[in-house]
Amino acid sequence: MAKIASARENPRIWENYTRAFCKFPEGVVESYHVIRNQRKRAILLISVLFISIVVLIFVQASFALAPGALSRTQNDVERGAAERATQSGVDWARSRLSSQPDWCANTTQTFEAPGLRVTEGSGQVLGWFRDGESWSRFRMRFNYQDGGPNAGSNSDNLANPPVAWSDMPYLSCNNLQGSGQRLLPLAGSGTEAVHDGPWPNTQLTVPPATLLLSIEGATGRTDPSNPGQFYGTVHRRNVQALLKFGSNQPVTDAAVSSSGNLEIDLFGGTLQLGSLGGQTSRLRSKDGLSVGAVNSTRGELRAAGTMSTGTLTNVTTASDNGPDGFYKIPLSKVRTPSNAIQLNAGTYVVTASNTVVYYPMNYADFVSSATPPVGTEVNLPEGMVLSGPHDEAPKFRLNVTKDVSIQNSGGATDLAIVPDGGAAQSGHYGGLPQTPPPPSATKEFADWLTTGATDIAPSTAAKNAWLEVLNQLPYGSSISQDGNYYDYWFSTDHTDHIALPISSTSLPILTNTDTNAMMAVFNQAGVARTAALLPFYPSYTGPSPDPTQENPAAAPAKLKPSDLELDLQGAGSTGMTLANGHGSITLGSQVQGHGAALVSSKDISLIGTSNEFSSHPGQALGLNLYAQGTINVDAFKLDSTSGTFRNITMQGILYAWNGVNILAGKSGGNSRFELTGEMVAYGGDPSGPPVPGVAKTTIHANSSKIIFDPSYVASLLQGGPFSFQILAWHEF
Repeated sequence: MAKIASARENPRIWENYTRAFCKFPEGVVESYHVIRNQRKRAILLISVLFISIVVLIFVQASFALAPGALSRTQNDVERGAAERATQSGVDWARSRLSSQPDWCANTTQTFEAPGLRVTEGSGQVLGWFRDGESWSRFRMRFNYQDGGPNAGSNSDNLANPPVAWSDMPYLSCNNLQGSGQRLLPLAGSGTEAVHDGPWPNTQLTVPPATLLLSIEGATGRTDPSNPGQFYGTVHRRNVQALLKFGSNQPVTDAAVSSSGNLEIDLFGGTLQLGSLGGQTSRLRSKDGLSVGAVNSTRGELRAAGTMSTGTLTNVTTASDNGPDGFYKIPLSKVRTPSNAIQLNAGTYVVTASNTVVYYPMNYADFVSSATPPVGTEVNLPEGMVLSGPHDEAPKFRLNVTKDVSIQNSGGATDLAIVPDGGAAQSGHYGGLPQTPPPPSATKEFADWLTTGATDIAPSTAAKNAWLEVLNQLPYGSSISQDGNYYDYWFSTDHTDHIALPISSTSLPILTNTDTNAMMAVFNQAGVARTAALLPFYPSYTGPSPDPTQENPAAAPAKLKPSDLELDLQGAGSTGMTLANGHGSITLGSQVQGHGAALVSSKDISLIGTSNEFSSHPGQALGLNLYAQGTINVDAFKLDSTSGTFRNITMQGILYAWNGVNILAGKSGGNSRFELTGEMVAYGGDPSGPPVPGVAKTTIHANSSKIIFDPSYVASLLQGGPFSFQILAWHEF
């Protein structure tokens, strides 16, 4: 049976087996083979037919699916082209910003190259570029359509465009030089928005020192020789990217650099040394370095000379004897004023009577004058507005919405803006020399005299001082009818005059004399002669009383630095530039910087500046300082028993050819100094190498925090190249 089973498994064996053992007739065996072969051919035919039907189904399905597949492929191609267009827009913006950090396409201009045409103007950018055999387009808009230029902190400060893009609601915002947040609207359908908000639809809030790019990329059928519009279906993609200046700028790799001794006296406190982006935050000195306790996440102290330190936490030390210098910012690279206010050099005193009095003399001469000067009340130019008194601190604010350029005026080369109560400095505490304000012969003094003040003791010196003033009048004098007085006339019609005794040493008698006439006398006599009168009037202590007040005997108290704020707002969100190419800049006030730059050919001094008296308490002072001399920041407040200091927090770049002095503390105090940015005391002209030992850096504070962030350098320079870091990226 095993053999039979084995034979059945093989047809040829089975055939032989049946022939040999079954003894079927020959015809029967042949009939069996015929029937068997026919059955095999039938099964084969059925199999072929079945496979053919299946193949046919697949073929038909492939023809049915082919258009969709081709469509998806085409969509992928067009989507890729639109995405490349958005990337081209990002690259274009970064290239423009690389050399111009305040770029927002406000200037009308066209750039053309083979396969590229970009048009800018009114805050809108339209770019066409060849992508293979077709053309694609990118667009971005900085224009909110909120009317003409406006100085509001959230306004676009751009004129409305000739043609509004109502189909592009996503806006871009350049806040790279802004020190505060900016609200960004979601553009409507072409209706004009109000300046500075509030808007019904706010897109987002743009952080300080950042840039939001909203770019639309598009592709479609165009005229291949002259693209200007799409025909038929347009494929679009959008990108929104938040950028800031990157950490790999061509800047020094140090939070503080000093060619001379670097001294940080914390009076027992601690310095927190940090950085943004995981960079190493360094203190560098080409001379010696002295610092107390330093706590850092990643810090390094480098000095070429003696290094004296307290407790160091996460801080390393190294030698700075190598040839590498500090970051060079030559004067030619620094921002310059544009469409600026032309302001005469001299000292500007803001008074408690809401006036500004000008003295054509440098501040050092103003405070040290043996004979107090006389000033002239000035009308502020367009772009400068004094407001006050305010109920909240500071009492008075001088707002500046345009760039300012200082011009020589006679012998004056410096600029000073101070309150009428002076700007006390920490001279007795190792700081700047004391500069108490002298009394000043101003309009208030003229008012006081016209009330008939006669409290001066008769003296020959007083009479001679008045003679020096009155002899300058061009209208002459005559003897009174009683023969006892000289009548000095103020006008050709002899209506106003002063009667000066002939033989006695009594005071002059003012007859029919108003304030304007007296001021004309003072102006005619000049600063020195008029100032010589003040020592003989000890009861005159300040501005005259206002007769409209309930208590006319109470004169307004003179202002202190805490009462006055200089708001350097600039135009819109762009920081303004105040430059004095002839001398120093001294500000005895609080300051709101908004990313502004102070540029001086000599020294820069901020006196009494603090974050505690600002109109925005606690907000960091966004200010960049560039001095070809020394930078002094003195947060000093003088009380009746001792000198105290106030807290100060700054954001920006402090760059001096000579030294930097930060005076914000003393033994037994509790004030602090904070800086986010960097500080450089270069040691000479930065067009050459630093000279070791030349520029000393001093920081006095009871505690200090320095965060290295070189991106603020773009707020000081007028050109790059700059690199960027992407903080966020969104495609839709």
